[in-house]
Amino acid sequence: MKRVLTTVLGASLLLAGCGQSSTPAATTPSGTLVATYGDGLDHSWTASTAEGQRLYAALSQGLKSQDFNIGLSVTATSGWGPIELNTSNGETPAGDGKPITLNGKVYSTGLGLHANSEIHVHTTNLETPACTRFTADVGLDDEVGDKGSVVFQVFADGVKLFDSGVMTGASATQHVDVAIGNKSDLRFVVTDAGDNNYYDHADWAGPSLNCAAAPPTSVTLSSPDLNVYHLHHADLQATFGGKYKGAVDLRLEDDAPDYIPSNQYSGITLQTKQVVLDGTGSSVPVTFAAPNLPARDLTANPDYLKNQYRLVASVNGMEVARTSVNIEEKLLNIQSRFEPSAVSGAYGGTAQTTLVVSFDPPLEGDYQAQQKFLGLDTAGSDECALLSFGAQTFSPTETRVPVTVQFNEFRSGESCTAGGYIGMGGYIYKRYGYYSGPSNVNLGVTYAPLQF
Repeated sequence: MKRVLTTVLGASLLLAGCGQSSTPAATTPSGTLVATYGDGLDHSWTASTAEGQRLYAALSQGLKSQDFNIGLSVTATSGWGPIELNTSNGETPAGDGKPITLNGKVYSTGLGLHANSEIHVHTTNLETPACTRFTADVGLDDEVGDKGSVVFQVFADGVKLFDSGVMTGASATQHVDVAIGNKSDLRFVVTDAGDNNYYDHADWAGPSLNCAAAPPTSVTLSSPDLNVYHLHHADLQATFGGKYKGAVDLRLEDDAPDYIPSNQYSGITLQTKQVVLDGTGSSVPVTFAAPNLPARDLTANPDYLKNQYRLVASVNGMEVARTSVNIEEKLLNIQSRFEPSAVSGAYGGTAQTTLVVSFDPPLEGDYQAQQKFLGLDTAGSDECALLSFGAQTFSPTETRVPVTVQFNEFRSGESCTAGGYIGMGGYIYKRYGYYSGPSNVNLGVTYAPLQF
């Protein structure tokens, strides 16, 4: 049992410690009463910074000790000896307690202390952890039998959330379950019930202070503008305000009118759908891609490739931050030629050539593309020859495609030009402004004189 000085109706009462004789209370020169103990020594205890952190870590589920560098302060006091972690209070030495036991139930975790005691947790700004709920079982430890008398209290920002009333060693265990409500100043108090602190070995048994850093309130990109080539991707660095640790979901919004589907309005997509923040405020890469092109005539309005988007961040389905980004999808420069650039043959026959296609910038990996080559003569009025080849897998830089030339026109001794456009991913490039480069690719065709 542990005892301190109390004052009742103005009379000073000296409470002797366990097995100790009474000693007069000390006074200051001004006559103010100062608490002393039976052996003339002060046996109260105040936690060091490290001890306070250790106690808070025992209470908190959401944080570890390294989180104390983000504006969290913890102070703690106990009426007789140190607050014990996962054992009862015992006596004045540290580590002298027994397993925490309330009415025969043994707890593997908890804080054993002695009235008068207070654990004070204070978060100093919105970027620090937010505590939402506190639970524990409370009572006087079985090591004091039916003796002692205490009151357990929980305060948040000065508002009392829990008061056990007077509990003795004979009282039933009480369960504390209070909503903290993201308050920043928390106090866990045990008083001596206003009489004395004889046998006041109090336990916060199985305590749980549920805390997590507040979600980020802002997101900033490394640049407000981004260019992405078709069939490519590009990154921006995103920095989130605050010290939040955990997953943040991302989505990309555009300004497409309701009557235009997003896949027709824009070819831009967001590849990074979720990032995991480490709580240090460091930036993370966010990847944007351009797998498609707007399903609109780009020759009529090249600005269809330029749009404003919003990167939206959410946590557990709730939006927490957003920022704008201007993205322009850049067209590939596709160069093409035939090798050889001219063929000859007779009506009804065939010849072989090779279509060489290159991309600037090079493609990112291989893309399967259906080739569509339109056989048009120089006037564009009728066919000169039929050029055919099947689906191809483009390599990043240069692709060589075997082409069969069918001399399907009834011509004799004539020369003409077969030309057309390259289709890729369902688009006939250049016809609708879908790529930059030559308007078409041409093949010289010469028909041999007919033999009758």
